[in-house]
This record gives sequence, structure tokens and C-alpha cells, in this order.
Amino acid sequence: MRTISYIMQEGWRRFFQMIVGGQLFSLPGLYYVRWLFYHISFGIPYNCVIGYNVVLHRQHGMSSGTFRIGEHCTLADNVKVDYSGGFSMGEHSSLSEGTIVWTHTHNVLPIDRESPIPTPLTIANNVWCGTGSIILAGTKSIGENSIIEAGTVVRKRVKKNVIVGGNPMQIISELPSCMQN
Repeated sequence: MRTISYIMQEGWRRFFQMIVGGQLFSLPGLYYVRWLFYHISFGIPYNCVIGYNVVLHRQHGMSSGTFRIGEHCTLADNVKVDYSGGFSMGEHSSLSEGTIVWTHTHNVLPIDRESPIPTPLTIANNVWCGTGSIILAGTKSIGENSIIEAGTVVRKRVKKNVIVGGNPMQIISELPSCMQN
């Protein structure tokens, strides 16, 4: 059940994201207004990059979802993150343009479909999610130093030090030791 505080908090966050998320706030000087909003509302560190039309939201009145992002991260243009189930991203990680992240799912039976199921996601340090990648609920974790190729649909855990791609996702290669950390 949605509480008044959830409705107010989420409503204001979405309203201001629509305002400061536009391309106008990508201009020099105005960009800092955007960053300040995301810093105050979501605790995003000062050294992170926030593109335009970035949407961070919780769905279905799930007020327990938390959002945490490490230092030196990038949320590029048109990134959408549902943090209903909980979202954590380590340092020096990037979600490239058009990446979509889901952290909740639903039962398949019609009688239970109204009850969302939280599925927390942890993205480790030094992860790069390529343009248009989709990270579905149930992924749980993406390991350190991993690369998600553009357009990949991630449905399960990703080990550390790998490059994955495709739909369905598969391991393309292991990272050479010189590229790890």
C-alpha cells in the first residue's frame, strides 16, 4: 500500500527529474543545477556524470528500494534505473546511453500479478554496460571489471573479469590479466 510520504517523495523526485533532466540543463553552468538535484535527492557523488533524460524511480509503492552509486560513475543520456528492489553501483562504473535496469519483477499468475517482487542488483567496481543494454530483474550482480556489450539482455549473474554479449547473454571472452583493475 502506498503511503502519503512515498507518494510525495516519489512525486517530487519524478517532477524535478522531468525539469532538470532535459537537454537545456546539459549547457555549461546549468549542468550543475542538474547534478545538485541528483546529489540532494539520490546522494550521487560530486565526481559522477549525469546525462540528460536520466530517470531513477521506484515502482508500485515499493518504498524499501535503496539507490547507491560510487564515485567516478557515469549515468549517460537516456538511462533508466528502477531501484524498487535496491540498486548499488560501485566506483568507476558506467551505464552507457539508453541502458535500462529493472530491480523488481511480478508473479506470472494473474491473481498475484499485483504484488511486485524486489530483486536487488549490485554492479561492482569498473563495470561498463554498453549502449542499449538491458539488465533484467533477477540478475542480482555484475562482477568487477566486467563489460556488457551494446544491446545485451542480461538475465542472470555476470562473473567478474568477463565480456558478455547477445540475447540470450553469453560470455564472449575473459578479460586479459593486464586489463583487470
